[in-house]
Amino acid sequence: MEDTREVLLHRNHICHTFYGSLMDTGIAIVTHVVKRFSTELKGGIPLSIFTIYAEMHAPAQKYLDDIYLVKVLSPAALRNQQNEEPGVLMTHGRFWLDATQELVKVGDELEISISPAITSD
Repeated sequence: MEDTREVLLHRNHICHTFYGSLMDTGIAIVTHVVKRFSTELKGGIPLSIFTIYAEMHAPAQKYLDDIYLVKVLSPAALRNQQNEEPGVLMTHGRFWLDATQELVKVGDELEISISPAITSD
């Protein structure tokens, strides 16, 4: 039997993430990078929040019909900006994540890990 962990996602979905043999990797392409927020902290330290939008590139068709959790494996600078668990929700082969720096540009490839996510009420 596979190890399962229940995780609460930001959209109030309770998901079960399956680890082990169901983990996969793929390539996603950055489709948009949007600067959402910018301010200056005390002492003149700048702070910005960027939202990075991406969609599956390879294998493209495999992930269009279900819900998955993804984590960026590379580039390393973006991987280091993520929380450890559970990853971000990918639906219809598309996902987004936030970063505090503009670490990628449109057209860049992201190597990602992919885990099935099953929503329950």
